[in-house]
Amino acid sequence: MDPSVLNYRVGVLDKLSSIFEPLSSELSINAFGYRLFFPNGKSFGICSNNDWNIFFESQFLPQNDHISRYEEEVSQALRKGKYFYARIGTPDPNDRFSLMLYEFDIWNSFCLYYKNSNTVDGFYFTSSRENKEIINFYLNNIKLLERYSSYFKEKFSEATTLKDLVNLSEPIFSSDVFAKQNFNDENEEIKIKNFSQSLPLNKLVMNKEGQSIVLSKREAECLCYMAFGKTMKEIASCLNLSPRTVEFYVDNMKKKTGLCSKSQLLNMFFNNLTEWPVMDVK
Repeated sequence: MDPSVLNYRVGVLDKLSSIFEPLSSELSINAFGYRLFFPNGKSFGICSNNDWNIFFESQFLPQNDHISRYEEEVSQALRKGKYFYARIGTPDPNDRFSLMLYEFDIWNSFCLYYKNSNTVDGFYFTSSRENKEIINFYLNNIKLLERYSSYFKEKFSEATTLKDLVNLSEPIFSSDVFAKQNFNDENEEIKIKNFSQSLPLNKLVMNKEGQSIVLSKREAECLCYMAFGKTMKEIASCLNLSPRTVEFYVDNMKKKTGLCSKSQLLNMFFNNLTEWPVMDVK
């Protein structure tokens, strides 16, 4: 057990104690946890229940530097951008991590994961084994949980430094989790480029209610990346443009088509796919 990690957690808990109190007094949430996952397989975590922090650090972690539950949940967050997961019912007897949470009466939990540029945030709202009804509260108040998580992250950032978190982080899952996602991202990038190159992009003609609308090469490229779920910032990076320039192309497409939203542009894009030559998107 590294005393510096435990001491650091206690110091952070002291600074944040006031924001934990309403969770238990108003919402029947017995414990709140946060964990920051790094690409190298290390992580720094903190729980408002310090008995769990001590047990996890002194007894559980020395014997388990590979927690499959975290790997599965972080993988989902990396793939989807954000991922919600509920720990309810009876834990899997082969999942020692969940069994220990259950034993500590840190159960019937709702977990929120968010992908950042190079890390993943995990927020954990937990009740007790007996309070099964809390799940209905979670599901009906997801926006509230998200707002609290954002508020916590802001206060946590004020109470810590990234350098400290990196230095005090410990191995907890395989670094392959991030590496595999980076490989998948690269493959997706190749797929999108191949797809866009297969389109007649010099001038892409869209059919809207019998009217032919001509998009420029850049407009069509932006629309293609949008169809694959890319944000304006990501499209700008892929095409070596500024986000403002991408927004300009999108606004120009709206003017040409008379459509008001990006979702309407995408609907038109997908409706026109069947009218274009067969494309190889592998």
